[in-house]
Amino acid sequence: MTVAPSEQTTSLRYNHRLDDSAELIVELDQAGVVTWVSPSVERILGVPSHELVGSTDLAEAHPDDTEHFRRTLTKAALHGGVFKAEIRLRQADGGWCWFAFTIRSTMVENAQLIVLTGQDVSSRREFDQGVEGRARAHHLGAELLERARHGDSPADLAQTAVDRTRRALGVDGTAVFRLSAEGSEAHLVAVEGHGTAALATMDSQLVEGSLLDIASHSPVPIVIDDLRAQTRFPGLPSALTDAALRSLVAIRIMGPTHPWGVILASHDRAQRFGVDDGLALGTVAAAIARAVDLHSLERRPGSQLHDPVTGLIGPELFRDRVESALERATRSKRPTAICHLRIDNWEDNASDLTSEQADQLLNKVAHRIRNFGRRGDSLCRVDTSTFALLFEELESLPVAADLAEQFVDLISSHSFGPDHLARLTVSAGAAATRPDGTTAEQLEADTVRALDAAIEKGGDGYVLYDITDRPGAGAAASEARLLRKAVANNQFVLHYLPTIELRSGQLVGVEALLRWNHPEKGLLLPADFFPLAHDLGLVDELGAWVLGTACVQAARWRRDIGRSITISVNLSGRQFFRPGLDHLVSTAISRSGMRPEDLTLEMEESMLMEHADRSMRVLDSLREVGVQLAVDDFGTGYSSISRLRRFNVDMIKIDRSFVAGLGADAANSGIVAAIVAMAHSMGVRVIAEGVEAIDQVAELSAVRCDLAQGHFFSRALDAKDIDFANEAIWGV
Repeated sequence: MTVAPSEQTTSLRYNHRLDDSAELIVELDQAGVVTWVSPSVERILGVPSHELVGSTDLAEAHPDDTEHFRRTLTKAALHGGVFKAEIRLRQADGGWCWFAFTIRSTMVENAQLIVLTGQDVSSRREFDQGVEGRARAHHLGAELLERARHGDSPADLAQTAVDRTRRALGVDGTAVFRLSAEGSEAHLVAVEGHGTAALATMDSQLVEGSLLDIASHSPVPIVIDDLRAQTRFPGLPSALTDAALRSLVAIRIMGPTHPWGVILASHDRAQRFGVDDGLALGTVAAAIARAVDLHSLERRPGSQLHDPVTGLIGPELFRDRVESALERATRSKRPTAICHLRIDNWEDNASDLTSEQADQLLNKVAHRIRNFGRRGDSLCRVDTSTFALLFEELESLPVAADLAEQFVDLISSHSFGPDHLARLTVSAGAAATRPDGTTAEQLEADTVRALDAAIEKGGDGYVLYDITDRPGAGAAASEARLLRKAVANNQFVLHYLPTIELRSGQLVGVEALLRWNHPEKGLLLPADFFPLAHDLGLVDELGAWVLGTACVQAARWRRDIGRSITISVNLSGRQFFRPGLDHLVSTAISRSGMRPEDLTLEMEESMLMEHADRSMRVLDSLREVGVQLAVDDFGTGYSSISRLRRFNVDMIKIDRSFVAGLGADAANSGIVAAIVAMAHSMGVRVIAEGVEAIDQVAELSAVRCDLAQGHFFSRALDAKDIDFANEAIWGV
């Protein structure tokens, strides 16, 4: 039965500013017939409200969402209460818009109405899907490289790439084209999804200025939002639009010396491809390019990817893995190391063996090393009696020395050869990446020098290459000595960056930031010395000092001003995963006399995501201490806010790269708004870091961001310069 609008319902509706509201409000009767729609529907979806009244359809819902949505409506009608549902609704331009609906069953004049109140959550959905798509693309890249290392051809890899990319990005179609060596032709290698036949029409001679030609020479993605409206590529085959393809993004696959091909993704609707899509597609393109390079190794004269005796990877493939590891080390800021193991008495033992027995002996040594090594480490046979190990994601430089020592003991304590009579000893040389940056060639050279030093010492031992031994490293060695001395002589200070509550403009807390009062260079920021401190194994000592000093200062401020203020302390990955962190924190709090709830501990998002299960256990132990927990640099670690629900944190800090675009980049504004809205729905507060301009403050206030830091308000100050008596830091 259709219920005509009554005075009661009309009054209810127009308590809202429905003409310009961002909400979409719909009323249904018990039979599911639309009885009223807010005027905002025409502005939001482009559909006149009178076209929906009397219909059983809430605009045009996406087929994948319809069944779940109707089940939710039925539950609301039968059982009453409040229900939640998110669905996609078709807009007038053909695109889809995500809405989060709250569904309530209510009685009006003895008739049941189902009232739906919806908000556009497309920005939040796109943000989550974007970062998740990038994460999936990174996993796909790793898979493609692993397949290449096991001999898959570029054509096989391309087919895997188009299938996985389609799912990772949520696009309708993908294709890979390979260019001829002279760059005059484009051949379709693999294609998946909608528009397969249409994309095949691009398999032709490469016309100068065509889409594939320009994409093959461009380092950035080529994006077409609407094929029917674009004029940049007049020569595009008509079959593309005839097949209902509407938008696409294309990016080159760069070979060792020239473009190898182009990968593209397409939609059957006009849709703006975002930065995340381009980054994800670029990740896949880079993986295919690396795989092509690996495949070409097999075709080079005298090249072998694997050792024929032990089956281990060969030097060229090992070098490729080292280069990839160094790229990852740059992002993770954790050392990568190489260890060379050379059998000292190989000639003496091999001279008594047949060729077959010698090979068996080498295989046993390789098997023992491989089984004892960490999962994921790469093992290579360098020459007759020398092996190389690649260690990634080390906690600190001393770990490389520990591993080298363990492998020396592993070989010297074991019997090998026929009847287990052979007793072998090995020399080990290890070297790790350094704060000033390391190339694959430098790391290899350092490792060889360390191995030579171990052999010169008589063998059956190890040497860890010292930065002080590197040619031209006198300055770095001197800095290392000064840093050790600074820790011993307490040459460090804390400065405090104010945290401002945007609603009131008041100073409500600070973030403790470490500074080194260098005897020659003056006050240094952590970026100038912390990597070296990490390599020297000084992070734990520095971290404990920062925590203890910050707690004492917080307690002192509370006594002086008569109220509590919040102080934040950053935890490095080494500190966070160190056993007994909860005890360290509780001890610092009790000794200082501060309240646990006044201390906020900040952890980087990427660190939490990378070791999720382990992180949850640490966070639970810190939660028992009573401190507040915050996720730093949110938006850079390929996670979504919904995933952070698992960690039960109190606050997220929006990375400064998103804040910097506020006022100038609509995409950044949408992302920030989505982060704030989603965080608030979970009861999590949001702080924006790196605020530099009034436009950024205005946008953050508009989306109800809770807190902010940055030079617009204040730089980091000495404790004596912090004034909590001020009513407000900035005018509101």
